[in-house]
Amino acid sequence: MNYRREIDGLRAVAVVPVILFHAGFQVFQGGFVGVDIFFVISGYLITNILISELERGQFSIASFYERRARRILPALFVVMICCIPFAWLWMLPPQFKEFSQSLVAVVFFVSNILFWQQDGYFAESAELRPMLHTWSLAVEEQYYVLFPLLLMFLWRLGRKRVFWIVGLVALLSLLLSEWASTRYASANFYLAPTRAWELLAGSLCAFVTVGRDIRANNWASLIGLGLILFAILGFDGSMPYPGFHALVPVVGTMLIVLFAAQGTWVAWLLSLRPFVGIGLISYSAYLWHQPLFAFARLRSIGEPPQSLMLLLAVASVVLAFLSWRYVERPFRAGASSWLPQRRSVFAASALVGAAFVGFGALGHVRNGFERTWLDRQPASVRQIYGVQEQAESANIDLYFDRAAFDDGSCRFNVQNLDPEVERRILSCQSQFGPGLAVLGDSHAIDLFGIVERSSRAEFLIGVTKIACHLPTQDTSCHYDEFRSFVISHPDAFRRILFEKAGYLMLRQPDGVSVKEYLDTLPVVEPVTDISPDMQVIDGVAAYLAELARFTPVLWVGPRIEPHMPTKYLLRHGCDFAYELRPGQEDMFRDLDRLLQDFAQDIPGVDYISQNQAFDIRFPRDLLSCDKILWADGNHLSRDGEIEMALRFDLVDYIDATLGGGVGAGERVRLHGM
Repeated sequence: MNYRREIDGLRAVAVVPVILFHAGFQVFQGGFVGVDIFFVISGYLITNILISELERGQFSIASFYERRARRILPALFVVMICCIPFAWLWMLPPQFKEFSQSLVAVVFFVSNILFWQQDGYFAESAELRPMLHTWSLAVEEQYYVLFPLLLMFLWRLGRKRVFWIVGLVALLSLLLSEWASTRYASANFYLAPTRAWELLAGSLCAFVTVGRDIRANNWASLIGLGLILFAILGFDGSMPYPGFHALVPVVGTMLIVLFAAQGTWVAWLLSLRPFVGIGLISYSAYLWHQPLFAFARLRSIGEPPQSLMLLLAVASVVLAFLSWRYVERPFRAGASSWLPQRRSVFAASALVGAAFVGFGALGHVRNGFERTWLDRQPASVRQIYGVQEQAESANIDLYFDRAAFDDGSCRFNVQNLDPEVERRILSCQSQFGPGLAVLGDSHAIDLFGIVERSSRAEFLIGVTKIACHLPTQDTSCHYDEFRSFVISHPDAFRRILFEKAGYLMLRQPDGVSVKEYLDTLPVVEPVTDISPDMQVIDGVAAYLAELARFTPVLWVGPRIEPHMPTKYLLRHGCDFAYELRPGQEDMFRDLDRLLQDFAQDIPGVDYISQNQAFDIRFPRDLLSCDKILWADGNHLSRDGEIEMALRFDLVDYIDATLGGGVGAGERVRLHGM
């Protein structure tokens, strides 16, 4: 095929937004669509070569895989080698274990499957993975294992029939992607079956253009460029993707491939030297940028400053030029390259790949070389790491223990009310009289654990569910069914204890979640521009007021949340006096006081500040060299629950201060029912 400068320029349009998106620049919040552009370009170029060789009767599967190895592996292996020493120095053992797994996955081109199983592409933890971006290489290589063989097998049917078969497969893949986008979002993003249509879109372009001149059309190519820019600047990580949304950048790329012939405005623009230059090194730039950003984030307590990320973005381009000049080009030169024979290419690839697999497997088996890492750390860090690891293991058990706690009698926690649970509650009521109910989200799971540990109440139930926050329209949450039960059985409980996470009742002007804001804010930076979310608070108050018409409610105020990064704790050890960010404690105490004042105007709702009841104070209540009181930035650990239960018995408080609660019939009369 004839060389097309504008295609190299289009690669620059793909790679620069990806880099700036991963750097955290909000204006490029849709920069992830650069991968879709790459998929279309790759499908177009490779299929162009395949069709040309098949029509000449010169296609060789061995030659095809040799070209892919020369194109992909040398620069990839260099980047992987360079990542290992920095991962060794800067990663915690669990992180290094994951990194080791990724080395093995990259060699076998299954890293997309590995990262799909871990968590989503847009998750915060994903940004700390140096090899995260190799998922797209895995998709391409999985595609190119099968596509040439399929094309070779079908070619006897004729080019036109094969075109329609490829088009049908692309359509089915697109429909699968759209269906999965709202059901299996992570799998849809990472896996080849829901990405194949983007590569096949490029293949269809090749079927149209091979052996023909590119039809110049200014307006079609301009529309294509406009669609790409719209996706880059207008999309964000919250939308279901890919699916039909990905048609915008994919169709835009197809229009440029099909109609941006030399002489069109778009071809002129994309053929400018800066675009072509970046396009030529785009593969290496793509390889280098994510490790640089990931290691910068690993070394920073919060999100690194944008000035540093911009500097690293430039550094990735510089490294890309060097690896293109001294690695990519020499290995791609065929007979004049450093590995002139096909056999030597495959042998060297297998040898280096085996070394990575061996090292990665060893890192996995040895738990991220945990013992070696601990030997390098001071005593205070080793101590806090041991406590943290024990706490983390206990906290995993704790969540499942608490979320499904059941003593076999009348002390149990459920996520939803079904007829069997309702019958059990009524049976417990007939046996012990009205009970206590703990209601809320994952923070209420903590509250249930505290009450269960501190009280001998014989009839205590929790109705709690993670990620179910009042107010909500989610019908899978438990609030509507619990309200219906209370209305039908107002005497089932003598008191309902309610808790909601504090950060969810606060807001930022720019709409960023307060949890995300705090989790990425450096610990020395003051907390600013946070205010109560009155819409949420009003929704909570309205729900509790409705419950209180039938059963007394105790609103347990939100705790002060530390949101302290684990890597910061491990940097300073267990004997360091950790202070919260300036203004952070005041923010939660102000919210606590606001809710207390708010609750005074709700008949039947009492309020207790758990910050006062449990005397929560920092740095005392963060950790010691014996225990960590927090499972993460806002949930209590097992030790935290035990500590709070020892300090204050909420049930004693209810009995001694609030009494057993006004009888249900009397409450209804008081509210004019």
